[in-house]
This record gives sequence, C-alpha cells and structure tokens, in this order.
Amino acid sequence: MKKIIIAIGIVLLGFTACKQENKLATDYNETMKEALAAHDAVMPKMGTLGMLREDIKKKAATDTITANQERYQEAIGKLEEAHHLMMNWMKDFSNEFPNALSKEVLSDDVYKEKLPLLKEQAEKAEEMKNAINSSIKNAQELLKK
Repeated sequence: MKKIIIAIGIVLLGFTACKQENKLATDYNETMKEALAAHDAVMPKMGTLGMLREDIKKKAATDTITANQERYQEAIGKLEEAHHLMMNWMKDFSNEFPNALSKEVLSDDVYKEKLPLLKEQAEKAEEMKNAINSSIKNAQELLKK
C-alpha cells in the first residue's frame, strides 16, 4: 500500500511540474508575441519619421516666428528620440534574444531566467511604440498649421 501511495505521489508531482513548465512556456511565448507585435506595429512607420523630420526642417527654414521655431525643434527632437528608441530596442532585443523567432523549446530554468528580461523588453517595446506614434501625430499636427 505504501508503494502505491508513493507512486501516486510521484506521478502527481510530475504532473504539477509539467503544468508549471507549461505555464512558464506559455507566459514566455505570450510575452514574446507582445514584444514583437509592438515592434511590428511601428516598424513600417520608420520611414515616416524621417520624412516628417525633413518636412519640419523645410517648414522651419521658411518660418521666422520664434515660438514656431521652438515647436519645430521640439517635434524634430521627439522624432529623433523615437527613431533612437527603435534602433536601441532592436539592438538590445537581438542581443538578449538572438533566437527569438525560432520555435526552440527551452528548459524550465531558461524560461525562469529569461522571462523577466523578456517582460522588460516587452515594456520597452510598448514605450517605443507609444513614442513613435505620439511623435508622428505631433509632427503631423504641427505641419497642418
């Protein structure tokens, strides 16, 4: 009878470990999707950043009102900052997760180690996305005036 109880305990422990591992893998994969989705949402807009920057520079060159010059410079600064955020995020992300697009199954320990880093990268990607979108919106509104 003791052997049966021990065997059942081992089996239940094994199921618990599998569930925990599956939870870690699921959290990791979902967080990876979130980080990449934030990047993918704004990567096509990178050309727009550059075009808006140049358009604002042209408009600034013909506008002699000091208050407008300050707004132009602020908008250019935000566009450049957004560009740098994208470049830095891509560099940091690819350094920390060089195999991000592979379907490789990681060990439980690797998931535990990498998940906090991935969550941090996902947060940075969301911040980058927001900076890009807001700088574009701001620049477009400024150019309409």
